[in-house]
Amino acid sequence: MKKSREQSGQSPIHILMSLIEVYLLRNELPNGVLMSEHTTELVWVPPPFPHRDATGEPVMKFQPSHAFVVFYAAQLAVWIYTGFVCAFLDERKKDFLVMMAHHVITVALVGFSASHNFIAIGLIVLWVHDVSDIFVDLLKITNYFGLHGLKGMLIVELSFASCLVAWVYFRLFQYPAVCLRAALVGGLALEAGRIGGDNPVNREESTDLHWLLGLDKDAPLLDVVHALAHSWHVDIPAYFALNALLWLLQVLHVWWFYLLVGLALRVAAAPDVKEIRNIAADHYEGGADERVATRVGQQRGENQKPKSD
Repeated sequence: MKKSREQSGQSPIHILMSLIEVYLLRNELPNGVLMSEHTTELVWVPPPFPHRDATGEPVMKFQPSHAFVVFYAAQLAVWIYTGFVCAFLDERKKDFLVMMAHHVITVALVGFSASHNFIAIGLIVLWVHDVSDIFVDLLKITNYFGLHGLKGMLIVELSFASCLVAWVYFRLFQYPAVCLRAALVGGLALEAGRIGGDNPVNREESTDLHWLLGLDKDAPLLDVVHALAHSWHVDIPAYFALNALLWLLQVLHVWWFYLLVGLALRVAAAPDVKEIRNIAADHYEGGADERVATRVGQQRGENQKPKSD
C-alpha cells in the first residue's frame, strides 16, 4: 500500500504538469508548433544572437512570459527533488542506475535549456514525458491493487496496453520526430549565419544544412561530415551538448520500451493469474530477487531437516 500511495501521489503531479504544459503550448508558442516548421525556429534562440527588427534593434524570437519562467523553474525544482529522493530515500530497485541516469540527464537538460534560452523546445520535451508518465502511473497503481484477469475486469491489461501505445507515440515517435529533429537540424540554422562565418543571416532565409555549411546541394555525405568536423562557431559546444543530452534520453526510452515488450511476452506466456502477479511484482516493485532468495532459503532449510525414522 505504501508503494500505491507513492505512485498515486505522483500521478496528480504528472496530470497537473501536463495540463499546464498544454496551456503554455497553446498560448505561448505558435499554433501547431508540434510537427511544424515552428519547432525548428524556436529550438535555438541563444541570447548572443537575437533577431533584429527593421531598425536594427535586437528582438528575441521567443520571449517567455513570467508564468512560463516560473513553471520552468518549478519543473527544475521537482526534478532535483525527485532525483534526491531516488538517490537517498527510495528503496533501491533493480533499475536504480537507469533511473538515476534519467534524473541526472533530465536535470541537466532542464538547467542547460534554461541557461541558454532553449526553454521553448524544453517545454515540448517536458510535455512528452509528463503526459506519457500518466499512463505509467495508472499501470503501476492498478497493478498494486492486483486488478488482473477477469476478476479485476482486465484493468491491468488495459492499462498496460494504453501505456505501451502512449510510450510508442510520445517517446518513440513525437520525441524523435519533433524534439530530436528540431535540435539536430534546426539547431544548425543559427541567427549568426553559416557555421564559422561572420555575416549574420536571418534563420528564416534557409534551414538547409548544405547551405549553412557552404556546400552544394548535391554534395556527398562525406563532404558534409568533413565540413561539420572542421567548422567552428561560438554556439557549437552548446549545440553538441544539447543534442547529446537529448539522444541519451532517447536511449533510455528505447531501453524501457525493450523492457515493456519483454514484460508483455512474459505475461503472455504465464500459465495463470498468480504467475502474472509475480511477474508484475518483479517488474514494477523490484521485489523478485528477495522473494526468490526467500524461496531458495526455505527449500534449503527443508532439505536440511533431519528425516524422522
